[in-house]
Amino acid sequence: MIKTYLFLAGAVFFEVAGTMLLPVTQNFTKLVPTAALAFFYLCAFYLLTFVTDKIPIAIYVCNMEWFRNIYYCHSWAMYFLNKR
Repeated sequence: MIKTYLFLAGAVFFEVAGTMLLPVTQNFTKLVPTAALAFFYLCAFYLLTFVTDKIPIAIYVCNMEWFRNIYYCHSWAMYFLNKR
């Protein structure tokens, strides 16, 4: 079960990393960031295939939101702490 949650955490990481690359792609006109974005999203979906076999959908969506919120809060905290 721990392995499943590690897959879920990895999927969230790749999804957030891909989402953070969206502005860098400049509407998908930059080739390298667009390829990286596609890679991150594909990795996220690939890892989610392992999660859906073990955890019911309602539970992993709830956990995915929880992991994502922690990651975003940490990112915002680092932004404001480094801004000083």
